[in-house]
Parts: sequence; structure tokens; C-alpha cells
Amino acid sequence: MRRYAPTEAEGIDFATLEELNAELVGEALVRRYPDMLWTARQADEGVEPGDLARIILKLEQDRSVVGTLVTLSELDRVANETGSQYHRLMAECVAEMLVSSGRITRRQSQEVTTMAQVSTEYQRSLEEWGRKRREQALGDMLCKQVSIRFGSGVAAEVRALIVDMSESGGLVEAASAVVECSTPDELLTRVRRMTSA
Repeated sequence: MRRYAPTEAEGIDFATLEELNAELVGEALVRRYPDMLWTARQADEGVEPGDLARIILKLEQDRSVVGTLVTLSELDRVANETGSQYHRLMAECVAEMLVSSGRITRRQSQEVTTMAQVSTEYQRSLEEWGRKRREQALGDMLCKQVSIRFGSGVAAEVRALIVDMSESGGLVEAASAVVECSTPDELLTRVRRMTSA
């Protein structure tokens, strides 16, 4: 640490160095690096040694939506309480962890400078995921209706046409067309018009 990050090492109280239980991370990493987790208190900070590391490791232990939100809230609290010069670094590191686990995008991570922004970007990802799931469900329901009414071949054609349609961009209108059209050709023509508009 002193050799690779001498400026940061000056603020660390190495007398508080403590090995952290490696079972908090995945088994593959434990086999490769059994003694990789160590914590130490900053010389001028009040956070207990290991607290911050344990909280951060919760992001890996519990990747559920609720678990992630709770952990991000804890990290925001710690960052605000410490008044640490590492607040931005913490936000960038946590954002990188969320990128590596697919919970936010690389673009989102490049915008964060605080833990509050990390939480905001994660919530945006959840909203986008929810929107995509609604569109997928609506598309699935539409194709099911087409399959029942006009057969699986027509449903496959409709699926190919609506693949890039959004909820507001025609999926609801396409679902109405299934009920209103009396022939497969009429339906396909109408859906094609919607996708080209």
C-alpha cells in the first residue's frame, strides 16, 4: 500500500489492520486469494475498521433489489458521516461493482460522484428494467392473441415486426388490431404500417 498509493497510505492507521473473513466473497476468489481482504481505520476517521468493507461486501452477498437498496443507503450514510475525502472514490468503486454485476450500465457509472448519485442511477436501472419487462409481457400477450386467432405462423411474423416497438409506440395499438382485423393479411398490413410510421 505504501509503495503503490503513498499519499493514501499516509492517512491509514496500520495499527488497526484487521483481516476480514474471506467467505464474504465468492468461493472462486477465496481459493485464489484467501487473504485478500484486509481493513484498517483511517487515522482521522471514526468508522470502525472493517465496517465499510463489510457493508460494501453486502453488495456481493445480497444482489436482490431490496438488499442492494439497503446497502446503498448504508453506504450513503457512512460516506456522509465520515466526511471522508474518499466519498467520490467510494461512489466510483461501488458504481463499478454495480456495473460488474449488471445492476447499472457503464455510462451510468461515469456520471456518479456521490453515493446518492449511485442510488439514483440504480433506481433508474430498475425503472428501465420494469419498462422493458412490461413491454415484453405486452408483446408476449399480443403474440399469444395472434396465435389463438390467426395461428402460430402469423404470430411469428407479428413477433418479428414488433420486436422494437415500445409500449407507447404501438404495442397497445397492435393489440387492438388483433381484435379489429378479420384476416391475417389485414392484421399484418396494419402492424407493418405501425412499424414503418
